[in-house]
Amino acid sequence: MHFKIMGGGCQPSMLELIDKIAIIAANKAANLGLPEVEAILLFEADGMTKDVIDAEMAKITAICEKHKCFGMESSYEEKERARIWPTRQALSGSFKVRRSPFFHIVADDMAVPFSKMAVTAEKIHEVADNMGWS
Repeated sequence: MHFKIMGGGCQPSMLELIDKIAIIAANKAANLGLPEVEAILLFEADGMTKDVIDAEMAKITAICEKHKCFGMESSYEEKERARIWPTRQALSGSFKVRRSPFFHIVADDMAVPFSKMAVTAEKIHEVADNMGWS
């Protein structure tokens, strides 16, 4: 989906894909109650006016709908954004594995080139399977 949004001329200020393994880990770590779907896509748009933001959000939403995304939510309200953002913040802590007497970071926030996203996702799922997380 990242490819379609960025390749579709959109310029979101934030675009984050959270896959099922990360969703399950975040739910366990922070009891977020997220739906355990294959992936969640978080995105934001910035602009100088509400019309500019609305236009960018409409473009991104249209691309998502075209590719059968569902359960989309959006809001201008700070209270609503405050409800959604703990998802992203919970991810970092959810991938720490307790190994006495230390914590080991298994994954962290990372940037992956678009051309390597599929291979990276496959490797992450392989590691998750080996660790019994999936």
